[in-house]
Amino acid sequence: MQKFRVATEEDIEPLSETLSEAFRDYPWTNWTVAPDNHQSRLAQIQELCLREIALPYGIVVTNDNHSAALAANAPNAESKVASQTWKRLTSLLGSSQTSDLVVELPQAAVSNSWELSTVGVRPEYQGRGLGAGIIEYLIDSLDSQVNSRIPVHLETSDPRNVRLYEKLEFQVYSLTQIPSGPPVWSMQRE
Repeated sequence: MQKFRVATEEDIEPLSETLSEAFRDYPWTNWTVAPDNHQSRLAQIQELCLREIALPYGIVVTNDNHSAALAANAPNAESKVASQTWKRLTSLLGSSQTSDLVVELPQAAVSNSWELSTVGVRPEYQGRGLGAGIIEYLIDSLDSQVNSRIPVHLETSDPRNVRLYEKLEFQVYSLTQIPSGPPVWSMQRE
């Protein structure tokens, strides 16, 4: 059985690499992140989001060998993030087919929801239950803080993920079809 824990600042660099590997062939990042230096961009984007958004305004979860990573943001976390962080994130995306496109995804189905912003498992460890395990760790951690179910929402562009999240009691509340882009399933756990 895999043991998960809350990550610290020292875990961020290896977790950035884990997430960049996990998202190597992910439809959304392949569509939104420029193809030049794609893997390096992914790692830098993940590091920025972990270090400057999830760590101070949410929770980052991992295991001891950093083969799995998860970041979740507390309600309204994005409003607390410095504008410089958003500018650096936009710059890291680079020039892609989406550079001038504005995509509006629906708000969480339940107000004051936590956002499961990213979860990934290194390719060589996939298929071992780490993805489900790390999400269950997050949900149990949040719920135990208040002895109640904490609402959590997420978006995914991979239909395989939809099945995984449904097993973890998330339900699709919206499907966004983006012209020339991947579909986005918005899901909520109430």
